[in-house]
Amino acid sequence: MCAAVCVALAVSLGALESGMVTRAHGWDLQNRWMRSQAAGGSQVLPYERLPLSRMTEPFRHGGRAQWPASCIADYYRVRRITQASELPRPDRLTG
Repeated sequence: MCAAVCVALAVSLGALESGMVTRAHGWDLQNRWMRSQAAGGSQVLPYERLPLSRMTEPFRHGGRAQWPASCIADYYRVRRITQASELPRPDRLTG
């Protein structure tokens, strides 16, 4: 029984690792782009949700939960963020 649980956990964690690597790469690209846009004076930035597992922040409940999005806006020192459907293209990244 213990061996079966350990195998199940190992398989689950292997999939999680791959998802985390993919998300981290996307977050780094998006972060670099958002910082450059904020430094250039933009006050409203598009933000693509980069979910890991089943996390839905910052646009939980169809965007009705405002506090997660406002935290991201505060982090980048902009007025607000909007939900984007894709990351900025790498050729548009600056900084």
